[in-house]
Amino acid sequence: MGEIMKIAIDPGWSGSIALVDDQFNVSVDKMPETIFDIINYFKELDCNENVVCIMEKVGAMPRDGRKALWRFSENVTTLKCALYMARISTAEVTPRVWQGKLGVVMPKEKKDRKNKIKALMQQKYPHIKVVLWNADSLAILATSTV
Repeated sequence: MGEIMKIAIDPGWSGSIALVDDQFNVSVDKMPETIFDIINYFKELDCNENVVCIMEKVGAMPRDGRKALWRFSENVTTLKCALYMARISTAEVTPRVWQGKLGVVMPKEKKDRKNKIKALMQQKYPHIKVVLWNADSLAILATSTV
């Protein structure tokens, strides 16, 4: 890959980080596993000031347990701190906004919606094996206008 131009993040522990470079090459990585891995991931990218990041803005879900909420919160906070330390400008986008930009009606059922996003991203990025863990970050990348 060349110089990184844009980063898109699905911030959950089972989420992913999608990247596009100055040659429009797209790649995607699983979310690093620990706080230190997340910090090192962005440090190793060695980004310049022209890089922007779009991170999904999501909050607590009423059905989530306390442990899941704390873990998710920790991950989002770690990501924000790591991006700040790497001097990567970051904007947030809600699922409703990025999913609305896909140009199709999204199913209400979560499983159906996730599979629809996966199918759309497989069409857009045929060179990448799109699976449930990486589909959202690819979609955020595809729909971002930053």
